[in-house]
Amino acid sequence: GAVLEYYTARLDFSEPKAREALAFRGRSFDTLYFGNSLVLQGVDAAAIDAALGTHSYNMALGGSPILESEMQLRHYLSRNRKPALALLGLYINERAFVGVRPVGWLALDSGLRSLYREKLRGYETDIVDRNFLLFNAIRAYRYRGTMDLLIKSLMRPGQAPAFVQGQARVRFRNPVDLGPRHSASINEGELRSFLDLCQRWGIDVLLFEPPNSPGFSELAVNRGEILDRLDAVSRTYADVRFVSLNLNAAAEYMPEDWVNRNHLTEQGAVKFSRRLSEAIRRYRVGNRAGTDAPRLAAAAPHPWSGIPGSEEPSK
Repeated sequence: GAVLEYYTARLDFSEPKAREALAFRGRSFDTLYFGNSLVLQGVDAAAIDAALGTHSYNMALGGSPILESEMQLRHYLSRNRKPALALLGLYINERAFVGVRPVGWLALDSGLRSLYREKLRGYETDIVDRNFLLFNAIRAYRYRGTMDLLIKSLMRPGQAPAFVQGQARVRFRNPVDLGPRHSASINEGELRSFLDLCQRWGIDVLLFEPPNSPGFSELAVNRGEILDRLDAVSRTYADVRFVSLNLNAAAEYMPEDWVNRNHLTEQGAVKFSRRLSEAIRRYRVGNRAGTDAPRLAAAAPHPWSGIPGSEEPSK
């Protein structure tokens, strides 16, 4: 167990930064990024800070559902100053809840654990019971998934991430497998719960869709419907906007920018973060002007496209 815990800290894409973020006390980031591994690897907070003059941190964790992002934010707010802006990356093709992350659960106080349990019963099928607590107290069980990372690191060295402001930077590439056609989904209940929390705290929110490898988005048979729904949900909140940054990936990214069908390499993340910086800038301008400027693009064929010249994907 001790050996697996050691290599988890060296090789895992989420555990080391989760521990760092959960330990924050008295911090004053003005911008926080939430989401799953697409945000974890794709959002270069340092590059965006350099472009916009912000002070930010990438809170995203691999496989993180929206509910986990909410609990991260609640924990952060209990110990740090609230951010002015929260960005939530939405992987529209997410279909399954991956379970409660032990490192996150164990860091929560009793009140947040009770709330987490309640929300799990409402939104997910996973539960936190005595078996969860008992087994995860055994390090060999808790870090059992690291064995796969260890084997991969021996077969293909150099795949461990480097963390910078919460971003997991990687340079390796794997073959891209787009997979079959599928239905996209978003847990709207969890999304609204996250947005309600931000509204109560007076935190502005920019929802965004990260890019996928060219051809993958077209395999989601109801993609347009989901994008329209996200735009509609965002419109029910005063300071929430939604923008898809996944509309022209073939023209914007080269094959070497992709780790696989969904994740960006370090250089791909720099490119994406330029796009995200522009979306943040547009959001700010719209809020100051009191208009829908960040939500609507003059040359965009759809309200959720957000960036002039974007192409509408197939529905």
